[in-house]
Amino acid sequence: KLKEIKINGDWRPEEIAKANGLDYYVSSSYRMEKTGLEVRARLIDTQTKNIQSSANIVIERKELNPEDLALIDNMAEEFKPAQKKKSYQEQLEKLVAAKPYKSPFNVKVWTDKKKYQIGEKITFSVKAEENGYLTLLDINPQGNIDVIYPNRFHRDNFIQAGVTYKVPRERENFALDVSGPAGQERIKAIVTLNKVSLLKLDLNKGFHSVQGGTTRGLRGIQAISKKIISFDDSEWAEAYTKIVIFEKGKPYTLGSKKIPILE
Repeated sequence: KLKEIKINGDWRPEEIAKANGLDYYVSSSYRMEKTGLEVRARLIDTQTKNIQSSANIVIERKELNPEDLALIDNMAEEFKPAQKKKSYQEQLEKLVAAKPYKSPFNVKVWTDKKKYQIGEKITFSVKAEENGYLTLLDINPQGNIDVIYPNRFHRDNFIQAGVTYKVPRERENFALDVSGPAGQERIKAIVTLNKVSLLKLDLNKGFHSVQGGTTRGLRGIQAISKKIISFDDSEWAEAYTKIVIFEKGKPYTLGSKKIPILE
């Protein structure tokens, strides 16, 4: 069903959504990678601002019109000085999308199921083809990050090739509960061949967290992004998955899993 909406050129996407009584809106961005033009999109709940779904696609350089490609490359050069001023959310999306041009080995990350009710227990699993050092990030619908591994119970983040690591492990003296809010939760596993600390961890409460909307959170996300950018492609690999968090008795929406390309 189509709905006519009012748009002011100065409004941000969330302002347009609120002014027109829309339940959701899409926020998107793009950047040039070695492989091509990467387009990222997020479906956001207008009222809660929680991410409900996300998707990305890479359009290979050979598929782009040469004139358009040159224009995009020039724009990228012009905007480089502004990179340091990126917001927390922009830095976060950059982190989520980060991956080597060609991974030297494979990493898998998964959970015991794809949909969780708030309050349920959850287990994360990771497996890598090579020995390495694991950093496991859990990004909630509001964009806050919990470092699941390493943690206070497992400070040494070395993992062996071919071994499945679970957090928490069986018969462990702690459990992880899904705390919400409702929306899409994103999980990213980063494995480096060398021991590298992505950020300074505070494990006094068990798990380190990076909170959006705070100066400390912005510094934290900038530190992680800067560290990952410095990696050589042959030194690391990553894996990514998504789960849906919902409240008991309340309906929830799943967004599209693909971004279509219109010819």
